Amino acid sequence: MEAPQQDDGGFDAMDTEALAREAKKRENDPNTYKRSGGRNEPVNCLEDIYKQWDELIPADEWDRYEAMTMFVVEWNPQTPRALEKCLIALRRQYKTLPKKSQLKFVYNVLVKRGTAPPQLAIDTLLVKKAGKSQSGVLVVTVVTSPYPHGQKFSCQWNCYYCPNEPDQPRSYLHDEPSVLRANRNRFDPVLQFCDRCVTLALNGHPVDKIELLVLGGTWASYPVSYQEEYVSSICVNLFYAANTFHDRVKRERKSLDQEKLENETTLVKIIGITLETRPDCITPDELRRFRRYGCTRVQLGIQHTDEGILKKINRGCTTQDAKRAMKLLRDCGYKTDIHLMPNLPGSSVDLDRAMFDYVLHSPDLQADQWKIYPCEVTPWTVIKRW
Repeated sequence: MEAPQQDDGGFDAMDTEALAREAKKRENDPNTYKRSGGRNEPVNCLEDIYKQWDELIPADEWDRYEAMTMFVVEWNPQTPRALEKCLIALRRQYKTLPKKSQLKFVYNVLVKRGTAPPQLAIDTLLVKKAGKSQSGVLVVTVVTSPYPHGQKFSCQWNCYYCPNEPDQPRSYLHDEPSVLRANRNRFDPVLQFCDRCVTLALNGHPVDKIELLVLGGTWASYPVSYQEEYVSSICVNLFYAANTFHDRVKRERKSLDQEKLENETTLVKIIGITLETRPDCITPDELRRFRRYGCTRVQLGIQHTDEGILKKINRGCTTQDAKRAMKLLRDCGYKTDIHLMPNLPGSSVDLDRAMFDYVLHSPDLQADQWKIYPCEVTPWTVIKRW
């Protein structure tokens, strides 16, 4: 016996199926894409980001937290077990247990003042997810805007594996952590930098040596005026943010030269800037611009060394372009990070093995670092429609 039909406001089963098909079409068609609500909700301003850091310790309880931190410094724990015993003793004496991030914050301030001696064990034991800073350098990523100067940005190349999601920089999806942070901060480089550094500091990481990664697709595809504005706008603010990171009361900004000079002796040092581009975009003029921007490392999207595969994915550049680019970069003293993508359309296990053997042993493609990411079919790509 069939169940009685209910009044659903005029929609029947066929209407429901049609709506489902339309929703699926919107999901896969960039031309009818609608942004998810709240995804681009921005942070108000730089002060809001620093507020969560500067107000980590209540001002009226600073002396109490300073005393608790000195308690840990004098205890001088050397192992996780020793730190646990130290915190138990601290809780018994002060009738409270501060967060590790609070202890680390006060400790950094005391070290900067010269009140407390630097202790490697404390720097290590008070860190959450210590792997992010075990190399001694923290990598901070900022993402370029998909709408530089208001106009829609479109990469002049259309690699078939590369996502082209609306409102996002080419080759990146909105749910990647760095892109989520970029959307939250309106793609402002300074806000992104400070937002990430505050998060790392709140987890106890020593924010002392920073390498900045500027991502967002092929750098050369952006207008030169935007490139100049993006890097120059971040320089003085970047060094200012680094130089005043542990100061509860922020001073006025100095000139770029003064900030850079101060950065040589401050707790937070900028040690490098990385840009990403394509092999066929590397020219002497481009490298001169990179040098002026302060770039020290270049990420180069080689993807594969088989010419047939490169043609099938509409890459638009060749292995010969990659060899020429690597030679120019090495001759100019840049560090190189090459991107390799196995499992591309038209590839096979044997072809991918040949690619790795060639890159490993060829004198023309020797790099300082590899980034290997197997090809994945993602939304907003041509290969998803194949």
